[in-house]
Amino acid sequence: MEWAIMARLEGSNKFRPLNGEDGMPSAGPMVSPEYRPEGIISLPSSAFLSNGSRYYQDVGGHIEYATPENLSLDDVVLSELAGEWVAADSLRRFIASHATIEEAILYKRVIDDKGETWGYHVNISEDRQQLMPGQLPLTVSFNDHLAATTRPLLLHYATSLPMLGGGLVHPAKLANGPAYRYSFGQKVMDIQYDVSGSTTRNKPFISSRDESHANAEKYLRLHIVGTDPHISPWATRMMMGTTTLMLAGMKQGKVRELQYKYPVASPAAHIASLAKFDIEGQNKYEFIVDGRTKKYRDSDIQEMYIQDLEAVTDMSNDQAWAYAEWKRAVEDRRQDIMRLEDRSDAIAKLSLIQRLNVKHGKERDVIDTDAANFDKLYTTVFHTTREAAQELDTHTLMAKTLPGKLRKSLFSATMPDGSDIDDRVVNPPRSTRAYKRGEIIRNAGNEKISSVNWGQYIVSRGTQTTVKFDPWDGAEDGEE
Repeated sequence: MEWAIMARLEGSNKFRPLNGEDGMPSAGPMVSPEYRPEGIISLPSSAFLSNGSRYYQDVGGHIEYATPENLSLDDVVLSELAGEWVAADSLRRFIASHATIEEAILYKRVIDDKGETWGYHVNISEDRQQLMPGQLPLTVSFNDHLAATTRPLLLHYATSLPMLGGGLVHPAKLANGPAYRYSFGQKVMDIQYDVSGSTTRNKPFISSRDESHANAEKYLRLHIVGTDPHISPWATRMMMGTTTLMLAGMKQGKVRELQYKYPVASPAAHIASLAKFDIEGQNKYEFIVDGRTKKYRDSDIQEMYIQDLEAVTDMSNDQAWAYAEWKRAVEDRRQDIMRLEDRSDAIAKLSLIQRLNVKHGKERDVIDTDAANFDKLYTTVFHTTREAAQELDTHTLMAKTLPGKLRKSLFSATMPDGSDIDDRVVNPPRSTRAYKRGEIIRNAGNEKISSVNWGQYIVSRGTQTTVKFDPWDGAEDGEE
């Protein structure tokens, strides 16, 4: 997650990015040991923390938190929420001691008022030969091969926006039309390609930058860059759960191929550009089936995949949960999309905007400046003044935000226990190499560790020795 941080200087009433430009301080110091939460340590000049994560200032000034590797949906949600807390607590400590910043906001969103998007990336470690048989990394045809291999997954992302989108009130810029429109997603406003090696110029659903951070012949890093961050833990679980379920079905040959009628280079991106505004689900997309044109709505395509995936063998408990929830969500999409308001961020946000409109005497479906302001409030996971940062703890301040309140009410069914999140803030998951990485960092004083990264660490004992981690090399049974 690349965090958006806005701040107001003392004596000013204007919020601007905390990026070190135009007289604004930089957020960079937030990641230094001085402002980190208690119980977290790192090596000198290392961005990796003892909870297995990576925490640093990325290109462009954004503070980025990359979660440790996870093997379960529960762990994914815990690690992401722990990342929220680390960023929020760092910001609180930073603001409390800063002489010129009066107020700051941490937004869990990936699009600004100009429509520019930035990073929320999902990385999945896949068996390279199972997913892409015969394909070696870094070959000329890798981009095209990856696009062809992942075509069903890409179409899933394009047609699952009501379920997986983060929701957005977007300036419409339409002549003689409304000033704003409601979109199911944020990143989808900027998606141009199905697959691309660039994540800044050519905004894709999936990046083909082939960096496995492990044994490159064995592992493929599936680098998904076109999806949204979530306030709802259910939506985070479903993003990961449906993705791994689709991948299982694709590797087992259970998922059908749908041929888009129009000869565009990126069919999923083209469909998503239309589907993002299709609140009622009435758009139909044309495909060639047995030589004839067939028209399908987004819910039709989602139901096809659900039917195909019923045949997946050795479905994990997480995948079984995702499959059942997927069926329920698509049926709700067909019957009444507002039924998804207790799970989907896109629908919860729309529902709350509609209620506020009615409360203030407006037409229910109006999307205006007030809705745009509420959109930002929905993604405000942390907000503090310097005085509050000095007097209140991070838990108290986060609980006061709209996301904090929603997670105790509308989204409570899939919200982890607070003590489990607190534990993940300081401790890595035990089932992956994140545990080994955390132990190396905590015990670095016992031997000279010159560097640590995702896949290895280097010990300096006169000469350097490189020790590599396997992605799923976690704690031994009984190991503490």
